[in-house]
Amino acid sequence: MAIAATALIIYNSVNAGWTLLYSYSQGSAIGGVVCIFVGGLSLVNSFGGFNMASFYFLRKRIEDRKEDLYEYTERKKEEHARDRLCFLPYVIIGALFVVFSFIALAIVQS
Repeated sequence: MAIAATALIIYNSVNAGWTLLYSYSQGSAIGGVVCIFVGGLSLVNSFGGFNMASFYFLRKRIEDRKEDLYEYTERKKEEHARDRLCFLPYVIIGALFVVFSFIALAIVQS
């Protein structure tokens, strides 16, 4: 599927005088950077960066929970320890998009 999509992109770009490839380059760069940003937020979350905010939002929603912030963060540490590399797929896919963007831009510039 990916090979067919790549072949279609190249075919359309050659027929359009490479102007379409420039647009694909810009679009994939934006998508790649956004994907890397989401991966960064996921990394911050896995280190517990949003624990305090999520505790207070959860506390407002559920009034009958008798858990304090320390117990909540300890429970979240155990949950995050099981899946430390949850950010990695976002970063890898985003990096692939950015690399494709630079390759497409180099083709257009030459």
